[in-house]
Amino acid sequence: MTTIWGLADSVKWLTGYQAAMMLICLLTLGTNAFSNRSRWRVLDFVPLAGLLAALLSYASGDATLPSLVLYGLTILLFLCTMRRLWKRPYVNANDAAAMQKQKRRIWSFLRLIGALCAVLLLLLVLAAAGEMRFNAKSDFSRLTYSVAFDQLHDRLKREYPFGEWKGIDWDAMQAEYEPRFAEAERLKDSKRYYLALREYLHEYRDGHIEIENDELLKNNQFFREEAGGGLGISALQLDDGSVRVRLLLKGSEAERAGIRLGAELLKWNGEPAKDVYARAAWSDIPPSTTDVLRENQGRFMTRAAIGQTVEVEYRNIGDSTPRIATLTAYDDGYETLKQTRKKLTPDDLAKPSIEWRMLDNGYGYVRVKYFLATDRYPKPWKLLEQALQDFREGEARGVILDLRNNPGGDDELAARVAGYFADVPDHYETVSYYNRHTGSFAVNRMESIRIEPADDSYDGKLGILINSRTASSAEGVPMALKGRSNVVIVGYTATSGSFGVLSRPIRIVMPGGYELVFPDGRSLDERGTIQLESNGDGSGGVAPDIRIPLDADTFAESYVQGRDVELETAIRALEAR
Repeated sequence: MTTIWGLADSVKWLTGYQAAMMLICLLTLGTNAFSNRSRWRVLDFVPLAGLLAALLSYASGDATLPSLVLYGLTILLFLCTMRRLWKRPYVNANDAAAMQKQKRRIWSFLRLIGALCAVLLLLLVLAAAGEMRFNAKSDFSRLTYSVAFDQLHDRLKREYPFGEWKGIDWDAMQAEYEPRFAEAERLKDSKRYYLALREYLHEYRDGHIEIENDELLKNNQFFREEAGGGLGISALQLDDGSVRVRLLLKGSEAERAGIRLGAELLKWNGEPAKDVYARAAWSDIPPSTTDVLRENQGRFMTRAAIGQTVEVEYRNIGDSTPRIATLTAYDDGYETLKQTRKKLTPDDLAKPSIEWRMLDNGYGYVRVKYFLATDRYPKPWKLLEQALQDFREGEARGVILDLRNNPGGDDELAARVAGYFADVPDHYETVSYYNRHTGSFAVNRMESIRIEPADDSYDGKLGILINSRTASSAEGVPMALKGRSNVVIVGYTATSGSFGVLSRPIRIVMPGGYELVFPDGRSLDERGTIQLESNGDGSGGVAPDIRIPLDADTFAESYVQGRDVELETAIRALEAR
């Protein structure tokens, strides 16, 4: 009954053209399923109307899979019935009666089977109508900066899934940015326009928003002009506000000047380092939470224009007296940025997404690098099965599940992984999208994911490691397992807080050819409440059960000594259970 209601409810996701094609297909099938002659002549022209609806739909840009199925079925029905447009079927009464009767039986049977297959296809179209609905791309690239911004803002005001959740003041945001776009337009200044656009997108605090064709570290001339140079260091702010060197490149300007890994940065060009840290604005992703923002500011604070000199006052670990060094930014190929946020590469995707080993202390360790099936590993959960089997055979004292730096992937795969550590079925998510017919968000009843316990699920002690780069679908696993008596979640920070759905993303092309991508759906819990997505205060994601303080001691252990503090903390927590 739930499926039937869900299919009926899915009609709301159809476009007008899709609904017309579906009705015409059903009418044509009903007319021809049992007879090759329609009772009324007008019905012979119905398939032609379906063909016209298909042409108009395709012309509107709808190439979604449900529409392609409808196009194919509509065209097929038209071709099968087109002869009726000029000639009515006629049964010759002079033919041999027995032979004609036999032929009619055969053709009637084939028509019935064909009609049933076609109806099945239509039901599949309905089932996928929400998740694969048509979400037209808006092309504002030929408009002026200010007009394009107004059109962009108007669409997002209607369709962005988290406007209310994040407390966005749409009028205030428009009043703030509209003059900036108008000024860039008046001055014909493409850099002013780009910076205004980028800062506007970052206002949303949504890690899924991106300028898809803007590779900050590859083809962005504006970023290169301002921050293309490195000094050989990257920074991180501790809980007490002090700023430390988290990365030091060998042979760099900073190392030659005497700066050491873990040094405290006191002043930057004469200003307190923490003030400069707080003003760092560049980022390769919109920072969704305060934790994500804090990490990114440290990565970009230490960038400068190539050739620019920076006076740095610092104090190395163990020194009592501060020192001053004058560094010159050089073209480092963005090495400090690449090393502090590594992205998945084709080589990474060619390797198993799940790795495991038995630690010396008797605990099993599993690292999940991403939640995607690949051609080489189409069923990655089988790797987890094997890992858990190895741990059972080795009589592991507990299991550590490492999700740090996991960018996510497929929600259904994440729910399946969670099922290997669950003992009862549970809700993972339902999804809601903007419905153009009603002008509001509605639940897609055919898109609900549940966690089903695996046949050989693990019920022993489990520690889950997370950080601010545990994002998207990767956040779903700790979300699903949090609060269980045998589970402890450990990290310096909460997860990314980027849990929006991108089934049919909002796509908008702006002047300059910038292609913007926004999430189109909300992930909802059983009560229908948005889950994990960051709010306007910079909070969101899955909070660790044990949040490790980032102080001088833990910083030195993690970044100077190279110890895995999160892993050690998780094992101590499991030992205490």
